[in-house]
Amino acid sequence: MVVNIKDGNIQKIFRFSSIDSDQCDGSFDTEEKCGRPLGLRRLDDETILVVDTYFGIFSINLEKGQHMAILKNPTEVNGEPLKFLNDIDVVNDDELIFTDSSSRWNWHHFMNVLLEGIPNGR
Repeated sequence: MVVNIKDGNIQKIFRFSSIDSDQCDGSFDTEEKCGRPLGLRRLDDETILVVDTYFGIFSINLEKGQHMAILKNPTEVNGEPLKFLNDIDVVNDDELIFTDSSSRWNWHHFMNVLLEGIPNGR
């Protein structure tokens, strides 16, 4: 979920999952079905980019409360599935750079990524 804090009040703007919010308690066990945002960057005065490790990369207009998928998961890049979307950076108006920390494991199995020590991220 992405929220906006305005005048001291928290307002929901966007949920990554269509699962009922009562099933998304923020626990580690519900992340795969409810989402887990790991990266956040401001694109301009109205727009932020959010990387959800399970659902993809989204552009969210804070003023209008609108969102657009830039890259939805599951998808493949260069023949390899995106497994562990992690962060994003804005190069310029036309280019974004994002990291995929593992081509084998997702965030739910992050300890396997650490213990394996295989440089298969990109």
